[in-house]
Amino acid sequence: MDNPTFVKIGELKVSRVDIMGKVSEKTDSGQYSAMVVQDKTGKIRVKAFSEVYQAAKDITDGSLVRVIGKIRQDEAGRLIVGEIIKKMDDTNYAVLREKELGQPSVEEISF
Repeated sequence: MDNPTFVKIGELKVSRVDIMGKVSEKTDSGQYSAMVVQDKTGKIRVKAFSEVYQAAKDITDGSLVRVIGKIRQDEAGRLIVGEIIKKMDDTNYAVLREKELGQPSVEEISF
């Protein structure tokens, strides 16, 4: 598949995700932001374009963020194209998120 619009988690096809994690790297190109967001389960690249890019300008390395977006694949691998990226100023949101999700299970994820 050249331009997948979903990942398979078990039998489910997931096209949109909602993640929360810390930004470990962030760069701005002038047209978009590229960042790496990581949590206890791993890390993923996130790109923000247009209005989302403008809203993400105050996010820096170390910021806790919530990202809602579409899963895509490019030459460098899997990424999320952000539809909503929000800086979470209260770190209690991370604790709440962990409680909501429980212990993450490791499943085979593929396109």
